Amino acid sequence: MLLKIKNFAKIQNAEVKIDGITVIAGENNTGKSTIGKILYSMYASYYNIEEKIYSEKKDLIISKLFKYVVNLDEDLNSLNNNITLCRSIAEKIINNYENISNINKFVSDLMSKDFKINLDDSDFDKIILDIQEVLDIKNDIVEFTIVEDIFNSEFNSQINHTNFKDKKATVELNIKDKSLYFVFKNNEIENIKRTINLFVNPIYIDNPFMLDELSNKKINPFKAVHHKEDFSNKLENRNSNNNLINQTLTKSRLSKIISKLNSVTNGSFSDIDGELKFNITGLNEPLSLTNLSNGLKTFVIIKRLLENGYLEENGLLILDEPEIHLHPDWQLILAEIIVLLNEEFSINIIVNTHSPYFLNAIEVFSTKYKVSNKCNYYLAELDKDDNTVSHIADVTNETSYIYDKLASPLQKLEKLFYEIGENNEF
Repeated sequence: MLLKIKNFAKIQNAEVKIDGITVIAGENNTGKSTIGKILYSMYASYYNIEEKIYSEKKDLIISKLFKYVVNLDEDLNSLNNNITLCRSIAEKIINNYENISNINKFVSDLMSKDFKINLDDSDFDKIILDIQEVLDIKNDIVEFTIVEDIFNSEFNSQINHTNFKDKKATVELNIKDKSLYFVFKNNEIENIKRTINLFVNPIYIDNPFMLDELSNKKINPFKAVHHKEDFSNKLENRNSNNNLINQTLTKSRLSKIISKLNSVTNGSFSDIDGELKFNITGLNEPLSLTNLSNGLKTFVIIKRLLENGYLEENGLLILDEPEIHLHPDWQLILAEIIVLLNEEFSINIIVNTHSPYFLNAIEVFSTKYKVSNKCNYYLAELDKDDNTVSHIADVTNETSYIYDKLASPLQKLEKLFYEIGENNEF
């Protein structure tokens, strides 16, 4: 898999190979996170795209019907029944649309015979016009809207470089001989070319505090950032595609990973009065997720995703600086878990980091588990002439460039310490 980026946000150009474990290292504000967000947005847009298009049209028909069928003065029971009614009508229309020769008769029969709804002629005519308008929307227009919606959600409507909004940004994902290609201008999608279907449900974890937001969602709901809503759903609900047979087959392969996780967090989840909590061995009662240590939250998240069946064969996991808040010992354990996830399940994993220690741990464990041939390393750097843009360089065969870049603050500190030592007696 190859991701090509040009003039997207801060990144002027990049070609990133994703075939196992991809590490993108660099200083802060060099565009590392942008790559993960782009890849997540592409996969999130096209995972179950036909179902998304179906849902968008169905929801729009429901809202049209709602105006005529639902009376807000009704009691709660009747209101709920009529909302369910609107949903059922919309589903029948969408599911049968291609075989409907006369939309007026179909909807009329549906509402009067099947659902016993009586409307005057003028309201019925308006409903028919509204429904027909929705059905006439071409699927590719809905597709455009879905893609633009998710990208704008992830990038807060700042897709193009703020200094060059009218300059086209392009993103291309190549898998074997097929591709997905986007063009953006003025923070809007201008063109899509697609010869590929994406069947992978992506996971994007950008900080352990997402766990706190899940715990507090009743009083502090997620904002419209797509990956956070998606993350919440994955932690709360089991993957419906992960059946019992598949769970049985993967159980033995999980043993090494679970063993590593349990060395840090030996506990289990429980749902108490609608709130997800974590039981730690030795404590008398489960802890609220907000009360877990920041370092522990990272491992708890991975454990939950495994239990719910979302870290699956050939999946996609994006981790944005996961080593933050972790003690060096736990950084080693996390690096080993990342490598094991790839070894056991061939999960494509994107890791952004500015830690030479964590980078080295991934290199060492990928060698130990014989997956180093599936690791690619990149260095994100600001342009020398324009620090508002960055470049992503492939340093897979020369990771020393990363260590030189990330170790320079330590070298400065050592030099300062030496200079102080020369002028002072210790």
